[in-house]
Amino acid sequence: MEQLIAKLVLDNGQQRFYELSHKITKGISVLRGKEFDLIEALKTSKEKDFKPEFKHLCPMDGFDLICVFDAHTHFERLVFGAIRLSDNEIDRTRVQIDGCHTFMIHGGSKSAMKPDYVYLRRLAKVNGLQFHFSNLHGVS
Repeated sequence: MEQLIAKLVLDNGQQRFYELSHKITKGISVLRGKEFDLIEALKTSKEKDFKPEFKHLCPMDGFDLICVFDAHTHFERLVFGAIRLSDNEIDRTRVQIDGCHTFMIHGGSKSAMKPDYVYLRRLAKVNGLQFHFSNLHGVS
């Protein structure tokens, strides 16, 4: 089985961007906790979320860049597909590929927030890949 390697390429405190060694085409529904097709989600996102001048940046064959995002108003961690806007600029898309919604009214749930490597491992598994945590790759 092929190995998914994640390299931390940007960490601004609230968002951590990882470059993946393989494109992923399946995600885990944040609402249902079940596997879903990212290609279908990308088709929808390209039409609804991308401005006309950025539609060409939508990765229609899956994501090789992801963003682990920590909410700034409460305890919540979500994982989004991400894109490279230029050599120096990365941004997340609106396509949620893993994580757990928590209730902002209650301040969220710190115990629902998993370390980044847990989400990477789950995404690797649903995409038929292996992932083993290693600090050598800068994964927290």
